[in-house]
Amino acid sequence: MCDLVIPEAAHEYSGFFDHLYFTESTIGSWGFEGRTLKVEVQGVFLLGNHPLNVEGHGPHAGWFVFEGVTSSKRTLIECIGDPVKPDGFKAPRDEGDDIDYGLPGLPKESREYGFEGYLTVPLGWVDWVVVAGSFKFVVEPLERKAARLGM
Repeated sequence: MCDLVIPEAAHEYSGFFDHLYFTESTIGSWGFEGRTLKVEVQGVFLLGNHPLNVEGHGPHAGWFVFEGVTSSKRTLIECIGDPVKPDGFKAPRDEGDDIDYGLPGLPKESREYGFEGYLTVPLGWVDWVVVAGSFKFVVEPLERKAARLGM
């Protein structure tokens, strides 16, 4: 886990979680700031009429941002050995994050958000379920990202 800095010029798409396809995604760094969970993602595709479709169906990269988190649980299946040609997988294990209920910002209403993908640290597969008051997908505009990367 680490602190993630989202560029100021990033575009936010609140809601539309059901219009995301992330089975082929890669999940990178993630971390909490109070009741906000930020998860770095790559390889996210769009379904239906997600407003980001104007830039194409994907794959897209950015951050899943969950606000008002009351629960965060992951089931990890780690690779054994080389991730390209693993020697198998460890037994699935569950991990949860301790939520400090003394923190301000408990949402009046919450929703369960479930997503999955290839986790980079530790290497393996993750099924993640977050209960939060809101969700947004934050992406850096393609032209800004290209300029930042010198492309």
